[in-house]
Amino acid sequence: MGILLHATVMAGSAGRPLKVGDKMPEYTFINLIQYPSPTVRTSDFRGKLLLLDFWATGCTACVESWPKLERLQQEFAGKIQILLINPWQNKTVVQPLIERRRAVGVVDLTLPSVCQDSNLLQLFRVESVPHVVWIDAGGVIRSISFGTELNAANIRSMLAGAPVTMRQKEYHGELSALPTTPDDHVLWQSTFSAYRSTMGMTVDAFARPETGYLLRAINLSISDLYNYAYSRQTDRYGYLRFTPRSKVQLATRDSVRCRANSGTVVDTENRFCYELVSGRPTDLPALQARMRYDLQGQFPYQVQWQKQIKRCLVFSVTDTARMGYKEGRRALLINDADFQVNNVTVSDLIQCLEDLTLYGAGPYPLVDETNFHGRIGGIQLVTNVYDVESLRRALLPHGLSIQWADRTVEVLVISDRVESTDR
Repeated sequence: MGILLHATVMAGSAGRPLKVGDKMPEYTFINLIQYPSPTVRTSDFRGKLLLLDFWATGCTACVESWPKLERLQQEFAGKIQILLINPWQNKTVVQPLIERRRAVGVVDLTLPSVCQDSNLLQLFRVESVPHVVWIDAGGVIRSISFGTELNAANIRSMLAGAPVTMRQKEYHGELSALPTTPDDHVLWQSTFSAYRSTMGMTVDAFARPETGYLLRAINLSISDLYNYAYSRQTDRYGYLRFTPRSKVQLATRDSVRCRANSGTVVDTENRFCYELVSGRPTDLPALQARMRYDLQGQFPYQVQWQKQIKRCLVFSVTDTARMGYKEGRRALLINDADFQVNNVTVSDLIQCLEDLTLYGAGPYPLVDETNFHGRIGGIQLVTNVYDVESLRRALLPHGLSIQWADRTVEVLVISDRVESTDR
């Protein structure tokens, strides 16, 4: 649930971005908030494990990690320093976000944050956030990782001087193992490959003359590969989306292998990369159909859509006059304490909740029963978004409601394949 960025690195050591193994140069961080002074030097943290956590206000995964980061700072007090880094936004944007989350009791953030220090982008290549730089007590960069790797086990290991085993997040060059425009004589070309340790989970699907005709799924679990191949959902731009986890059921004997995730440990042996390109113009359903065919030959599972009655969170209308868009730019920012919506559709709202918040990872499908096809707006809430009753009360003045109810929904069921015994 991180976000991709477009960042330019102008210089680091010898004109390149800093990488693992490099010495962190003496640097003065500027525009600090929640710190005794507005500046601090890297040498001020010498002797501690320094963790630079790059983030942005639009990154739900970033801001929702703050309670975890606070606990880690307290657990390893005196041994580590977590420094939040927002190179893009100034304190007039960052400080109100901190205060709003404090006001609703989500987290009383005490960690210092660097604001709008764009010079850091001269040192580090930051293509997505969360983005964590691990600098040891001697000032050497030991790891550049994803946010999920910032946990107690990895901190203990780093403090003990053990070899680094966490996933790295370094620039990997070309993403694809296949050409995006294959030879004219190639109708289809696809490949399965093993987990790529220097990359995160990435998916792309394009079917346009200007982009080529390709489908790419990097470092996905088996269940997510099937999810992407069978998904019926696209976003407002026409890009393929995952089916929300609340509408996916694993009915296999070995669901742990299918999920490739046990607790905080990522099972890299059961994550795979799949890439497909077409040498002829085609569409997304055809690319998905070819992916489904390839999955059939690779794994012993079968998939079907089933109608099931499930406990759901249902959006409905209480007053259409209050929910309509009036004026202003498009806004869609939702995290555990913020709910800012303007000039978007109800479908946009639900997709945001499914893709970028914990609602998308939960067991309860989100259902749109508003029957409202226009644009909604003017909703700026500060509330505990994950408390359904609090969210319901906050939405009522804006003509919307959310409530629990049982509904029949279509569920993607992944099960063990039953081999035919016919001869």
